[in-house]
Amino acid sequence: MSQLGDADSEPGPPYHDKRLWRYLLWPVASLLFVLLLILGWIYGVPFGRDSILVPSSASGCLTADGPYIVADVAEVITIDASVRYDRCFSEFLDSSTQVSRDVMVGGRARLMLVSPLFPGSIEPVSQEVQVIDSSGDSGTWAWQVKADKPGTHSLSLVLSILRPDGDDLLVQNPRIELAFHAPETVSYHASNAWRGFTGFLTSLTGLVTAAVAAIVAVLGLRHGKRS
Repeated sequence: MSQLGDADSEPGPPYHDKRLWRYLLWPVASLLFVLLLILGWIYGVPFGRDSILVPSSASGCLTADGPYIVADVAEVITIDASVRYDRCFSEFLDSSTQVSRDVMVGGRARLMLVSPLFPGSIEPVSQEVQVIDSSGDSGTWAWQVKADKPGTHSLSLVLSILRPDGDDLLVQNPRIELAFHAPETVSYHASNAWRGFTGFLTSLTGLVTAAVAAIVAVLGLRHGKRS
C-alpha cells in the first residue's frame, strides 16, 4: 500500500498552460503589422506610401468628345477633353456628343489618348501634364486624329495622377473607351485606285526602261562584232 501511495505521489511532467498562445498572439500580430508597413513604404505595396498619399486625392470629372466619333479617311479632326476638380453632374454624365466620367484627381494630372493598333496618327496639341489639385482647378487637352483606313477603331483616354516629384504613378483611373468610325467613301476608293494605277505606271516605266536598255546593249554587241 505504501509503495502504491508513493508511486501516486510522484510529481508528473511540468504543467503547460494551453492559454499561453493567447498572450503571445497580440505582440506577434503587432510585429507583423509593423513589418508590413515598413515593407509597404519601401516597395510601394498596398499598406505603403501609395495608400498613404491616395486619400489626398479628390473626386473630379473628365469630359471628352465621344463616345462615338465619325470622320472621313485622311480627314484631320480635333478631339477635345477637359478635367475639373469637382464631380460630374449626374444628369450630364453622357450625351450624344460627349462622354463624362467621375475620376480621381489631386496633383499632376496626365491625360493621354492612345490606340496601339490605330491605322493613322494621333498627335497631341496640348500639354500632357497639368496640375489639378484644388477646387475650381481645371485642365484642357486636345489631339489631332487622322485615320488612314476605313473602319471602326478603338481609342482610349487614360488619366493618371503622378507624384509631385516625378513621373511615378500615384493613381491610375479606369480607361474611357471611344469609338472612332471612318466610313468607306467614293473618294477613298478612287484614291486607292489612283495609287494603284500610278504604281502600275511606275512599274511599267521601269520595265520599258529595262527592255530598251537590253535592246541597246544587244545592238551594241552586234555592231561591235561587225566592226
